Amino acid sequence: MKNYIFASIKTILQRLFRYRYYVLLSIFIWGVSIPFFVFYGPFHNIKSIVTGTLWTSSRFKNIPLIFLSHKQINAILPDAHNGKSIQKIDSYSYNKNKKLSIKLYSIKTKTFNGKALEISDPFSIKTAYTSYLGTKGEPLSKIAFNNKAIAAINAGGFLDYYSTGSGGIPNSFLISDGNIVYKDKSLNMNDEVDVVGFNEDGVLIVGVHRLNDLMKYRIKEAVCFGPPLVVNGKPVILKGDGGWGIAPRTAIGQKKTGEVILAVIDGRTLGCLGATLKELQDVLLELGAYTAANLDGGSSSTMYFNGRIINKPATPLGERNIASAFIVVP
Repeated sequence: MKNYIFASIKTILQRLFRYRYYVLLSIFIWGVSIPFFVFYGPFHNIKSIVTGTLWTSSRFKNIPLIFLSHKQINAILPDAHNGKSIQKIDSYSYNKNKKLSIKLYSIKTKTFNGKALEISDPFSIKTAYTSYLGTKGEPLSKIAFNNKAIAAINAGGFLDYYSTGSGGIPNSFLISDGNIVYKDKSLNMNDEVDVVGFNEDGVLIVGVHRLNDLMKYRIKEAVCFGPPLVVNGKPVILKGDGGWGIAPRTAIGQKKTGEVILAVIDGRTLGCLGATLKELQDVLLELGAYTAANLDGGSSSTMYFNGRIINKPATPLGERNIASAFIVVP
């Protein structure tokens, strides 16, 4: 039997070698034609999904630029296809003490899965960050453990030079306990930045604001990211899928009654590719968000709860080093 198998493999290899030029030519033709089919073909949905997914990733951002100009990419992204809605949510409850309660939800749809936490006390939400701020990042579980957090999600974006996963340099700024703990040297206090954070009244603030104005708003905890998904109880994305393709997602929201929603969508696996921004928006609306914003996604999307990671991060090692997190501290 073994001799037969080896003989068969040998025959196949010999034929491949004999026709190697045809094999290589076929591979070359397919390798060239598929990208042209995706980026120049008549199927706009495929073009928008692939372009959005690559454009919003850290490692493959430059691939669309091989085929498209910045102007063409900007024209494609805002007009992507509609996503799927939530099919089922399983609810659980967790009570740490009388002041703070946490509800854990399982998000299950036909196309993606995820987790969500509903935090009763908005004042328990804090901005946390790597112990090596400006140098290298740390896994979310480490940041949560160091800060004695019950729950946590990854938060703002960060610079990851050469895609090494170092994750120690936050995008633009970080505000923790009312103090600017990090600010990019090139950032002026009058510059407009994408903001996701909480003021001293425990109200979630999202959108583009000047850094100076954040001090006037009495912002206490904040990171730089976006875009907003829900404002004043209304969805922001009214057409298309948001233009960022399909990927793992992280988001934060707040109900009109004050409870905070932390959500993570898994992705980049065969059975769960991820969600569009529109789908993420729909999740937050169904969970009751009055205000909500997108946070850093992709390989960074991670949720920590009760001592462990409860989602499935899209990295072989389980967790990516990140710069910042929103944590829940009793």
